[in-house]
Parts: sequence; C-alpha cells; structure tokens
Amino acid sequence: ALAFAPDGRTLVSGSRDGELQRWDLASGEASSLGRHGEGINAVAFHPHGPHMAVACNDGGVRVVDPAEPDQAVVVGAHDDRAIDVAFHPGGRWLASAGYDHVVRIWDLDGEPGAAVAVLEGHGDQVSGVSFAPDGGSLVSAGRDGVVRQWRTGDWSPVGELRGHEGKVWQLAFAGDSRRLATGGRDQTVRLWDLDRGELVATLVGHAGRIY
Repeated sequence: ALAFAPDGRTLVSGSRDGELQRWDLASGEASSLGRHGEGINAVAFHPHGPHMAVACNDGGVRVVDPAEPDQAVVVGAHDDRAIDVAFHPGGRWLASAGYDHVVRIWDLDGEPGAAVAVLEGHGDQVSGVSFAPDGGSLVSAGRDGVVRQWRTGDWSPVGELRGHEGKVWQLAFAGDSRRLATGGRDQTVRLWDLDRGELVATLVGHAGRIY
C-alpha cells in the first residue's frame, strides 16, 4: 500500500506485516509509524492534514496521526478484511471497502465505532472505493464484476456499471468527475461516462489481470 502526503514531500508505505513506514523523499530516510492490525491493505492521506487512514486485515479501519502513531484511532471495523479506504475531498467522511461485501461510511466528526452508513448491494467482496474529485459521489468495485455508484450525503444508490467479465479491482476518476476508468480480472480497462451510465471504450492490451 502506498500514498503520497498532500504536500508531495512524504511517501507512506504499508505492508502485509502491519508495518507503516514514512519516507522523506528529499533524504530517502524512513521512519516507522508502528504496526497496525494484522497487515495493511491500503493507506490514504486526509486531504487537508497529516493524518492517514489504513485498511487492515483484521477488519479494522484506523486513522493514524504521524506525530503520535502509537495512538491510532480505530474508527470502526468490517466483519472481515478491510481492503481499501478513501477520504471524501472535504475531509469529513471516510469510506472503506471490505471482504464482508459492504462499503462502510465513517463520519470523522463523530464518535468512532459506528458507521453512519452501510452500503449494501455487492454480491461478493468489495475490492475498492473512490470518491469523485468534486465530492458528489462515491464508486465501489466488487468481485461480483459490478461497479456501483452512490450519492454522497444520503448514500443512496445512483446506478451500477456492468461490462467487466469477472472481478473488478481498480477505479480511477478523471478530474472532471464525469468519467471513470475501471480495471479487473478480464485484463481490460473500461472507460465509463457517468452522466449517461454508459461504457464508452474498452481498452485491450494487457496479458494479465489488472490489480
């Protein structure tokens, strides 16, 4: 798991042994931010500060302050592995994806422990989450081959994107928040027009799965 700090001067890496490392890109030196959970699957920086979120194999979703890494806050947990995390651009909400087939939304202004929303609909493990750059929507990728769209705030389902033949693992928004790229087990990258909910291109060229 890798993530750049918003200032671009620091890189953080998380590994399956649970170790979180901070790298100073000017000096190349590393410093430990401790061990978290039973392995780290994803890390994401808060858009406006030094804090970061990690998704762990023990199901925990943690927020780590690099000034006090041993005081990580467990904002909540999935019933199985937590596999991905994403901050809303405004910084208030954190979304997490889990092997328990759901997306959980955490309000960072509230008390830790209870999700403000549990987004159900995937028929298999949820492998990725991403907020649109404009903050208006959230997408989730599932091993059921479906990408689901959710409206920020009331967390209602907006639609679903079907076209991949097998599991979907990767999500990437364009800067205009209107286009989405997805990648998965079928070795293709698919481009979607979110305004119309339509597939606009299928990019073929990989000889292996796109993780």
